Amino acid sequence: MKRTAFAFSLFLLLLSGSAFKTYAQHDLTIYPMQSIPQSNYNNPALLPDCKIHIGILPIGLPVLPSLYLGASNNGFAYNHAVRFVSVDSQYIDLGNVIDKLGKKNYIEAKVNMELLSFGMKIKRTHYISIGLYEKINMRFCYPKDLVSMAWYGNSQYIGGEASFNGLGLDWRHYRELALGYSNQIDDKWTVGGRAKLLFGESNIWTKKSKATLGIHEDYYDFTANSGMHINAAASEDLIRFLEDTTDGKDFGQDVSIRNYLLNWSNMGGALDVGVNYKINERFSVAASAIDFGYIHWKTGARNYKSPDTTFVFEGLDINDWIRKDDTTDGKEVLNDLLDSVAKYYQLDTTYNAYWEPLNPIIYISGFYTPNAKDKLSFTGRLEIFKGTVHPAFSLGYYHRFGKALSIAVNYSYINRSWLNFGFGAALKFGPFQFFLTTDNIFSGAMPYAIRNINVHFGANLVFYQKNYYPLLSTQ
Repeated sequence: MKRTAFAFSLFLLLLSGSAFKTYAQHDLTIYPMQSIPQSNYNNPALLPDCKIHIGILPIGLPVLPSLYLGASNNGFAYNHAVRFVSVDSQYIDLGNVIDKLGKKNYIEAKVNMELLSFGMKIKRTHYISIGLYEKINMRFCYPKDLVSMAWYGNSQYIGGEASFNGLGLDWRHYRELALGYSNQIDDKWTVGGRAKLLFGESNIWTKKSKATLGIHEDYYDFTANSGMHINAAASEDLIRFLEDTTDGKDFGQDVSIRNYLLNWSNMGGALDVGVNYKINERFSVAASAIDFGYIHWKTGARNYKSPDTTFVFEGLDINDWIRKDDTTDGKEVLNDLLDSVAKYYQLDTTYNAYWEPLNPIIYISGFYTPNAKDKLSFTGRLEIFKGTVHPAFSLGYYHRFGKALSIAVNYSYINRSWLNFGFGAALKFGPFQFFLTTDNIFSGAMPYAIRNINVHFGANLVFYQKNYYPLLSTQ
């Protein structure tokens, strides 16, 4: 009893000092924590410790679903933009921000809510699971040249070219029904897979965003190249509301939340696969590939396209502005120019259904387990987004304090940032388990310096098989 009370006090102390001060799903901290059933989501071959788990009970008990919240900006941190001269004196340093930016930069936000989950081991070597999840992913890309031109002007590109390729927004809200199966084939190999049925609710997909601006070295002519393809889909009343430019719109009156959430027409599918190989009693390696799939968007589908276009601006003839005997004045010349530009960059709208790919993620990991209580881990994560690989990796340590408490700490490289120290804890009272993880414990203590903030918390009912783990049976 004293041990349980100490574990609970330690859990609350760590909780109040870190996680609830934080707000992409990287979730690297939870990966080696097999005491938490949700660790299986990133690799279906890593079986949870418990025999049975239930993610939420629909009978009014105070049990939370698993909830992941994350946000990141891989371009810069707050203290790169705002410089402090003294406590009450600051200034904006956009030049320093531009120096920190990559060629393409991303602002991301992710929400993953577990509505229901269940998992069970059969004869210790088979594991089946089912889950229902609500997922929202948002990513906005802003090129470095766009910020640099806005701050320094266009003179830096004389004789060269500014690239705005990739500029755009991607948004995806969908529901996921997943069915998983894992099998421990022998003492060495465990394999697992998860089939997912997807139901899209709303989407903005910048499939193509091409834009460059070149300035001639001698004549200062402007040459602009562009091409755009954006797909969007949502419930028809939401689309009409967004397209309506009149005043007096009322979201509550014009848009049915029920129609939005119960839209089952945009169906898709995805697959997760994983493998775990035990080299010997202490070393093991694992790999997985998740979210390989597509969603077919039909309801309210819109396609906005502009063809690849080149527009050359050689300047305006000053005579058109000062001649008094001509029927064409300078304003008409300017209007003609604007009409020409608008014609070049006009978006054509069609209403065709489309297939959108998810962003696949590959995990590669290694574990060193010197005893039943301790585990050292390395986790590499590769997310594939529009043909570009976004890497992250983590070095971690996991420890069990008896049956009541297990914790994990790690250090990670995420989104071009090295300032990521993670923490995770799982606390168990009888069959009730409460857990919390974050990849950046300093997001509350050092909000000005961080680029990534996330938290994953929730509760489960967990039941262990008697004597399944020596650690559980001897303490």
